Amino acid sequence: MNEQELATICSEFGRVTLCEIIDDLPKIGIVSMENSKEAVLLLHSDKVRSICEFCAPLSQNVMSNIYSRIFETD
Repeated sequence: MNEQELATICSEFGRVTLCEIIDDLPKIGIVSMENSKEAVLLLHSDKVRSICEFCAPLSQNVMSNIYSRIFETD
């Protein structure tokens, strides 16, 4: 994925959620048009697992649900 593709996704969906893995723990990053260039660099590094989901701007409630799902233990 390049910067133009990511910018297109951002313009269509508003924001994109990326999962960056740091010390084996996922860290959520919200990508918008302003930082799509940095997001592309992150996507091409080994630290990023994937784009988790395309989303409209997230409410605090939705973010807490995402975090709780990520950090759930079986």
